[in-house]
Amino acid sequence: MIDNSLVERGYFCEFTHTALREFQTNRGLPQDGVCDRNAWDTLIEASWLSGARLLYLTSPHQRGDDVIALQTILALLGFDCGHIDGILGPKSIHCLTDFQQNYGLVADGICGAETLQALSRMSSQTGSGPGIVSVRESEKLHHAARVGDSLKIVVGCFGDLQRVSRGLTRKLREQYDDVMTVEESDSTLHATSANSFQADVYVGIAAASAQLSEIVFYETEGSSSPGGHWLVCPSKAHLSNRFRGYPQVCAQSVGTVKLLFTLMLHVRRRVFHAPLTFTD
Repeated sequence: MIDNSLVERGYFCEFTHTALREFQTNRGLPQDGVCDRNAWDTLIEASWLSGARLLYLTSPHQRGDDVIALQTILALLGFDCGHIDGILGPKSIHCLTDFQQNYGLVADGICGAETLQALSRMSSQTGSGPGIVSVRESEKLHHAARVGDSLKIVVGCFGDLQRVSRGLTRKLREQYDDVMTVEESDSTLHATSANSFQADVYVGIAAASAQLSEIVFYETEGSSSPGGHWLVCPSKAHLSNRFRGYPQVCAQSVGTVKLLFTLMLHVRRRVFHAPLTFTD
C-alpha cells in the first residue's frame, strides 16, 4: 500500500515503482516495476471487492478478487468450480446456479446481495479445509500414481533451450506414453496446446539471469495444488544433487490453471518457469 504523503500525484515516482514491484511479487507477475498491460489488468482485477458489482456470465468473462472470493466460498461448500482463478466462466456460473437452487434462491446465475448473504451464512457453518477442488485433485493424483504410465505430460520451452526440453522429453518418454513438447515464445500457445492435449502435468523451461534457486508451484490465496506439493520434494532432492545449495521451496501463483498441476523450476543463474494463463 502506498503512503499518499510520500508520492507526487500524477508522477511515476520511486515510491510508486517500489509499490508496483511489491504488487507484482504478491501476484506472481514479473518483478520489473513496469506497468504493462498485464500488470494494469491485474491491478484492476485486484480492486474489485466482494459485493461491489453483480457477478454473472459475460463475454469476455468477469475477472477480479471478488470472483476469487466467490469461487473460494463455493469450493468450501462443496461446489466444484475448478481452480480458484478469479475468472467467472461457465463452470463457476453452473456452481453458483446450483448453490442458489439448493438454497432456495432464484437460480439465475447472478451473484447479488441476496446470494452473497446466503453464501456468508452457509460459509460461517463450514470449516477452513482445502475445499472440494483440492480434494478431488489429490484423488486424481493418487489414481494417476496407481495406474503408472497414464499421465499426459507437456514440456514447454521458451527461448533457445530446445536441447534441455528435448532431453527432458526423451527421459520422460522412457516412463510415460503421452509426452509432448511445445516450443513457442507465446505462453498463450503453451496454454492452448496443454489444455487441448488434456495434460495432467505441465513443466515450462526458460532461461533467466536470476541469482536464486527455488521451486515454485501453483497456489493462490484460495486454492493450492496438491500435485505441486507432491512434485516439489523429488524435484528439490534431484536439483540439490546437481546444483550447489538447496533450492528454496516457495508457493507462488503462476496464473490460472486447468491442469492437474504445473511446476516452475527456478535454478541458480537459470530459471525454469511457465507464467501461463489457462482458461476456465
